[in-house]
This record gives sequence, C-alpha cells and structure tokens, in this order.
Amino acid sequence: MKKYLDTNKIDYVLEHLKLRCDFPFGLSRRILFLKQEELGEIPKNCLVFALSKEEIRLDYQLDNLEIFYPIFPEATKHTIEKNGSIVFSHDIFKQIFCLQTLYYEQEIKERDKLGRIIPEATLNHKVNILKKPIVDYLYEIILDVFEEYCQKNNIPFQRIDILDNHTLLLSHDVDRTETYSFYNTLNSLKKLTLAPNQNNFTSVLKHLREFSLGKKRSNPLWDFTKLRDIEQEFKLSSTYYFLNQGKLHQDAYYSLSDPKILKLIKEIEGDGNEIGIHLTIAGNLDKNIVERNLRRLNRLVRQHVVGARSHWLRFEPTITPDILAGLGIKYDTSIGHYSQMGFRAGTCLPYKLFSFEKNEMLDLWEIPLVFMDCMVLDYQKISEDEALRQLEELLLEVVKFKGVFSLLWHNGNFANKKPYDRYEFYLKLLEMIMNSKPMNISAKSLIASLEENLDVRN
Repeated sequence: MKKYLDTNKIDYVLEHLKLRCDFPFGLSRRILFLKQEELGEIPKNCLVFALSKEEIRLDYQLDNLEIFYPIFPEATKHTIEKNGSIVFSHDIFKQIFCLQTLYYEQEIKERDKLGRIIPEATLNHKVNILKKPIVDYLYEIILDVFEEYCQKNNIPFQRIDILDNHTLLLSHDVDRTETYSFYNTLNSLKKLTLAPNQNNFTSVLKHLREFSLGKKRSNPLWDFTKLRDIEQEFKLSSTYYFLNQGKLHQDAYYSLSDPKILKLIKEIEGDGNEIGIHLTIAGNLDKNIVERNLRRLNRLVRQHVVGARSHWLRFEPTITPDILAGLGIKYDTSIGHYSQMGFRAGTCLPYKLFSFEKNEMLDLWEIPLVFMDCMVLDYQKISEDEALRQLEELLLEVVKFKGVFSLLWHNGNFANKKPYDRYEFYLKLLEMIMNSKPMNISAKSLIASLEENLDVRN
C-alpha cells in the first residue's frame, strides 16, 4: 500500500484497539495521526501515530517483530520522543490494517485450480510470520505505550481482555456423507483418467466393489456417532457446517432434505451443538446463491443459522464479507490457509471484517481458523510428533493472548490411517488442548458473549 491510510481505515484499527482497553477521553484527545511530511512540527505532550505512504519493507525488525513501515529506521524502539511527545517510529496502524484485513493478498496472482490464494505466495510465508499472531503483538505494543503515557500524565487507563480465557472452538465441515456413492465412484474414475497410477486404479476397484453391494456397502464417512462420543467424553460443544448441492464433484452430493441428514441435524442440535452454513464454491461470490441456501437450511434447523464457513476455505476477502453481512450472518470462520496452520490474519482473536467496496467496518465477526486436519495430514510431510509440537507452539500463542484456538476436523477422517492413525492423532490433539484448560463454547455462543460484553461496556 503505497499511500496513507484514510480516516475510515484508521477508525477500523481504533475500534479494535478499543476492544482491548478502556479508552478514556483524557487519552483520546491527546492522540494525533500525522503524515510523514507533518512530523517536523509536533505539538507538546501528545501521543503521535506516524503515518507512512511508503511501500512495504521486509528487512526491518524491532524486538524480534517484523516491522513493515519504518519512518525512523534508525530507531531502536517502537517510539521516540520529540518536543515532549511520544511518537511511534513506524506506521503501526497501517501494518495492523493490512494484515488483519488481508489487504496484501489482493496483489497476489498465484492461485490454485479452486481460485484460492497459494499460501507460499503470501507475505506471511515470505517473512515467516504465519505461526506468530503478529497483529496481537502490535496491539500489545500500542497498549504498553498507552499505559506508560497515562501513568505519566495521571490519566486513568485499564486494559480489557476480549475474552476471559483462551477458548477452544471445535467445528466440523460436513462435505461428504456417503463414501461409495454413485458420484464419489464417478469422481474416483475421473481421478484415474487424469492420473492413471496404481493408487487411483486400486481406489477405483474398491469404489466399484463397494458400490455394487448396495445397502450393504461400508461408509467410513459416516462417523458422526464417534465424533459426538468423543465430544461427550471431553465435554465439548461444537459447530457443524452443512453444505448445499452446487457444482458437481466440488460441492455436496447429499441433499439437506434427505431423512438421514435431517435426523443427523436433529441429533447434533439435541447435543446442544450449533449448525452453521458451509458456503458452496459459487456462493462465495454470489449473494443470491447464499441467500437461497441459507433459507433452505434455516427451514430445517431449530435455531436460526448465524455462522458461516467457506467450502475449501475459498473465502474472497473483497467479496464474501459483504455478502455475509448483507444477509445478516453474525460471524465467519474461514480465514486460514488450506495447507498451512497458523494465523493468516495475524491474530488469534475474533475481529470485525472490513468491506473494501464500502471502505468501512462490517457488522460481521471473523473467528480466524488456526488448524484444519488436512493442513497437516494431507499437505505437510511431517511426523505426528512434529505436528503436535508445532500445534503446541500455536496453542501457547493463543493462551498468551487469551485467544481462540479454532480447530476444524472433517467427518470421515478416522478411516484414513495415513500418514499415521488419524483417530489417535485427534485424541492426542484434543487432550493437549484440554490440558491447557480452555473455555469451550460454540461459535454462536462465543459471538453472543462478545457482543453482550460490548453492549455492557457501551
């Protein structure tokens, strides 16, 4: 972004800063935002956020944090003193805004066949910050400066935790429900045609053999009883995102009106769990499709659907948020990379999404996705021990900021024993997380609690 942040973008960051502290009038009236060319004459005893119009810089660090817009690159701290005022030595607001809203990704041309950003092309990957919630660290820097400034000037100041405790948000995307259905078998044949190898040939034979058994065929994808038993054992609540039919071989094969699916939805809600909508491939870009599918799902559930996640994580930051906000959806939880775990938006805390079209903050929360099963099990060639070690590092970051460890586990995964036993891995992962004593509620309850706390504060 080779330009200054405008007022709306500055206000967006300010609103998220106010989630983390009590913003007294005595402090707010002393805060200034000055452009680079205005830094020559600084009023006395103010708190100055310097604004940069320069391009991003990727070779600069302060306190082991990557700083993208240094204004005083010779500075050894995040602030300097000028004329009795505290001045930030870099444009911290611009960095927060661009990371949290995924602004940087708009310039990326590299996409996979599903139209998704290739993680290796992202800024997070290039500067190796995906496993560091750098936005949360940057907010903490601002809060530290605020606190010190207020103490010196006898201004009351109080930090506020967005959440009372770090939280496990467990969810399941219901993409497929019949392992050896007609369409799954057809898709297996398609894969063999595109890649005629021994593995795909063996898969086709198995599909044909099982499909021929009719009602007696096995169905490893239907492991919902086991998923629910595990959640009851760990005393967990979760959110299940159901997908509509759409593009063949990419969206759902099942129908929401299938008696078996209707029974499953009733059982899930009976357990006290939440039902959300899983956006189809085309739905991410088409409000009419989402509206139609949302109406269909709402007719089947007991509690109104308020949450969404994009199928294949095919979330388009410049379009999808406006669609969801326009339909009254309260939260999304799609922002994570399909092949790499970590903090795609630089934060482990819920935040409001931004409309680039309207240039304003939306009334739509994002709960960023930290880990999805296939990130490790299907894309990363690492051992079980290494996977758990890396996940523990992410968990420690979440604990540090009292954030949300958003975990997505697909149904049907337990049947696959490669690269190691997935059932055992899932149990070990849940046990590790639960040993950290997190709070656990559904996504819907989490957002309701957040908004209730905000109403009380206001």
